[in-house]
Amino acid sequence: MWNDSNDKIMELMDRLDDKESVFPAQCPVCGKKEGHLCIHRYDEHHGGIWVWCSKCGSYSHMRGIIPDWWKNMPEIEEGKLEAEPQYLDERNSAIDDWVNTLLKSRE
Repeated sequence: MWNDSNDKIMELMDRLDDKESVFPAQCPVCGKKEGHLCIHRYDEHHGGIWVWCSKCGSYSHMRGIIPDWWKNMPEIEEGKLEAEPQYLDERNSAIDDWVNTLLKSRE
């Protein structure tokens, strides 16, 4: 089901720059409002980043520098994180709520 062949899904990352962004977001691949984003901090500056669409299965995962304001969602178990977002997609509503709260409350 998961497909990491379309880099267009990475456009969901651009929403981190906009405090008015809301998740789920419109998927840049299929156009459905099923686009999600999750970041998990591993140390002070680095973390895992996932963007995915629950509808079309497009996703991307990478490790990189994450925003200083990002806080890990307490319910996400680091040991269950994998490149494919199945674990995260099972929690997509809670993750969207967490991301929306962080986007609205950052300085």
